This record gives sequence, C-alpha cells and structure tokens, in this order.
Amino acid sequence: MEAVSYQERRNKGLLKRVDPKSGDPLFTLRYLPNGAALLTMPTWVMYQGKWDWKTWLNPSLDEIVERKAPALIVDLRGNEGGDYVGHVILDRLQQSPSAQNPTRAWCDTAEFRSISILT
Repeated sequence: MEAVSYQERRNKGLLKRVDPKSGDPLFTLRYLPNGAALLTMPTWVMYQGKWDWKTWLNPSLDEIVERKAPALIVDLRGNEGGDYVGHVILDRLQQSPSAQNPTRAWCDTAEFRSISILT
C-alpha cells in the first residue's frame, strides 16, 4: 500500500474537520439497531481544546456496560492521533470481564477504519 500524504487525505475527504478549540464535544456515541455501541472519534488532538474528553468518555463507557451492548465499534476514520485517548479505552477494555475471552476482535489495519471487540 502506498503512503498517502496529509494533503491527499484532506483532498479525498478522509479527514473529518473538527475544531478542538471550540469546546464542543468531539466524540459521539450512538447505538445501532442491533444494540452495538458506535463510538466515533475523528481526532484525539485534545491538548489544544477546551472540551474535557475524560469527563465525557468515562461515563460513556459506563453507559455502554450498563446497556449491555453486545459490541463496541470504535470508528477512527480520519483520526491521525493526538493525546493518549486510546489508552483510556484499552485500559477499560482490559478491566472488563469479557476482555478475558472475546469471541472476536477485528481491526482493519489497511484502512485504519475501526476496531471492534465483539463478545
């Protein structure tokens, strides 16, 4: 696979335009018809922003557990990294009882589309 420059990614619409300085939430959580949780995270550049992502993320992960979502899909399309947001999610997943015996884990590394851990 050939490398794609930042400008090419922007031109192809692969980067979502978000403003971390706005103070508005940058992540969204919704549930699919089958009950799976879809966590969309277009950026992890939080050090420039006013939004307290940890105050949003931890209760959102709690909600996913409380609702007994059958799956968690983390949509990282266009996310080029930033702060250690992924570490918070992975730490929580490692603490989960279902993390001991997941029935399927999937990561589309060729496209960096999403990570899903299904139990």
